[in-house]
Amino acid sequence: MLCSACLLESHQRTPLHHVKQWNGHYFEKPSLKDLGLRIQLGHLHSDKCYRPIAAVKDDFVVVHINGVHSVGLDFCGCELAEQPSRQLLRVRWFPASSDKPRTAVTFAVLEQFHLLSFESKVSAYEFYCTLMCLSDNVGLGDTKDHYDQFLRVVREWHHLKMLKRSGQAHRSDAAAEIQEAVSSDAADPGLNRGWAYFVEEKSSKDYLCGVLNEPQPKSSCSGHTAVNTADTKSTTGLATTAVGTVDCTRHGFKLPGGVGDLQKGEKYVNMDYLLFSTLHKFAPLRVFKISYDIACQWHKNLWTRMAHVPEEWHVDYDAKDITFIVPKFHLPAHIAECQWLFSFNFIQGVGRTDGKAPKRRWTNINPAASSTKEMGPGSQHDTIDDHFRDWNWKKVIQEAVPERNEHREDFAELTRSLSSKYPKLVSIWEQEVQEWESDMMKPNPFAIKVDDITQARICLQLAQADAIAAAKSAQLLLHVEVTPSILIDSGIKLEDQQRRLVVEAKRLGEHATDRQKSQLQQQTNLLMTLEEFEWKLRVRQALWSKAYILKFKDRFLRGQGANTRVHNCLKSVEAKVNASAKKYRVAHHALIALGDLLDGLEEVQSEGRRRLSWIWLVCGYSENDTEDDTGTGPQDAIRIEWCWTQARVYRWTEEVDLLFEEQQRVLRSFDWHAEWWASKANARVVDDAALMEGLLAYAERQVSIRRSLKEWFTYMWRDTQRFHQIADNAVEMDNTPCNM
Repeated sequence: MLCSACLLESHQRTPLHHVKQWNGHYFEKPSLKDLGLRIQLGHLHSDKCYRPIAAVKDDFVVVHINGVHSVGLDFCGCELAEQPSRQLLRVRWFPASSDKPRTAVTFAVLEQFHLLSFESKVSAYEFYCTLMCLSDNVGLGDTKDHYDQFLRVVREWHHLKMLKRSGQAHRSDAAAEIQEAVSSDAADPGLNRGWAYFVEEKSSKDYLCGVLNEPQPKSSCSGHTAVNTADTKSTTGLATTAVGTVDCTRHGFKLPGGVGDLQKGEKYVNMDYLLFSTLHKFAPLRVFKISYDIACQWHKNLWTRMAHVPEEWHVDYDAKDITFIVPKFHLPAHIAECQWLFSFNFIQGVGRTDGKAPKRRWTNINPAASSTKEMGPGSQHDTIDDHFRDWNWKKVIQEAVPERNEHREDFAELTRSLSSKYPKLVSIWEQEVQEWESDMMKPNPFAIKVDDITQARICLQLAQADAIAAAKSAQLLLHVEVTPSILIDSGIKLEDQQRRLVVEAKRLGEHATDRQKSQLQQQTNLLMTLEEFEWKLRVRQALWSKAYILKFKDRFLRGQGANTRVHNCLKSVEAKVNASAKKYRVAHHALIALGDLLDGLEEVQSEGRRRLSWIWLVCGYSENDTEDDTGTGPQDAIRIEWCWTQARVYRWTEEVDLLFEEQQRVLRSFDWHAEWWASKANARVVDDAALMEGLLAYAERQVSIRRSLKEWFTYMWRDTQRFHQIADNAVEMDNTPCNM
């Protein structure tokens, strides 16, 4: 408890505290201004100002981490006094305007909101409402709403942080550049103006005006929604429908100049502009691996469409090594040809990259959509730029070696096994792989040439087996016109009919007819001697039913608006999907019931992690299968397995090599960045001693941060090279023949 005089004296240095005063009955919350506290700027606390100038109408508001405060503020009006906005900045209060400021936001609350917006994705409105509640949770006070001023300061703060951290203040021409960047806010409300991740607004709109209405070529692959519906999506009342980005698919970094708005879905022309905006910044590089969900279609005529983008962005593609790839997750939805031509598993130099880094990064910023979607274009771009910058910084602040060794062993053993019977073919296959990697227009050795095995084909094979058995009088006859294979095939078809009738019976409810009920009766007394026939039919049924379900979902179910418009149709489609799922479950349960035949099935692994089966290591595949055969039978399957096994070895080896090289590049990058900041320390010379001292101090701090990061990562990776050497030695010992 303090008296009024002592209270005011003790709060000269803490003028934004909340205090309570006893009124004889209870504690009430007056402001320090009401108690007589005056805040004097431009002087030390112990000095007296002989010409204090009160804020406009003696009404000044400060937004702080503990609420919104109305304070009694006096600026210094002495002869050598600085302008009011600079006096506020000296005490770490950011003015909401440069001329006669009446509102300020403390650096502390700006830094707090900045971090919270990254970590919790809180909106500025929600944050400001929280501050208002801290000031007066009853709502009976006279504190005015200063949300607009707070929002303006936040945008300026974020923009200035970006400029500072990118070294713009240390440039010799910094003042001229910054003045030019904010001189046309009326025409372009964005502050970053293409300096960060979003492309420059005016240039991008000028480009789109000439090409956006061009018809989108239809896909010759699967029904890609991004392609086929780009001209049909409803965009009424929407300035943008989405945001497109260009990322480093290996490390997940957002690339400069690689973000832009999409107006009519994911059209080629939008992504073309973003790609070339990014590529020209990496002109010295020669090798590019470009991954995109619809790369198989989008890359067609890309170089022709390049004529529409600014000429300085053009790429000399003949002098570059550019490969187009489809991310692993999206590849199964493509046609078979795309799965061999655009697979990460078969492309040289990509390691175990899967191509989905750009999509994963959206999970970090998606929670901010509730606030950014209500912003104007400039504010939205600046906010997203800020979030992407934070993401990239966090990327600065995996199990490959064991997998590589296992696949090396598998491949060596497979090659030894095949070389004993096909010594010439193994050399031919290896040459085919090398030729295709150097020229992808040549025949793809990874493509499967044999026809897909379907349930109908298995029925044909079993019928042929029945005919051979009948000729030898060794066939088990259930009826003169019914062979075992016919019976099993009929049983599976009957189950399909039963599932359909179950759906119809539920629709009819209590009014189902006797005929419908009789058709639901099961006829499943199968003889044990029919297991092998049923197995061959069931395995195809199980594999393709599940694949169909997944592809159907990826292909057709897109967008909230589309789901609403076709709600009744979707209910029917979902019923069919559920029926197919039930069909798969019944087929799988039947496989389990078949007993020992299922024992050989193991947990499914992805293509990159799949281990070689023992069956490929057994010599003597067929007495009639020779090295001179050119058919597409067993020999072609052996070629496919050999090529795919070799590809797994190469990708895991590349992954290990890439990881070690990336470690070295990270360390070299910290060295380079430290030297870059050291060179910036004296790059700009100013007469203001305080400003010069600040420039030097900030540059030295950045140098120290980069060197500390290098020391930390060097310590963290101290054992990786040794681990690599031990793993290599283990593989060499395993491959060394033992002389007994």
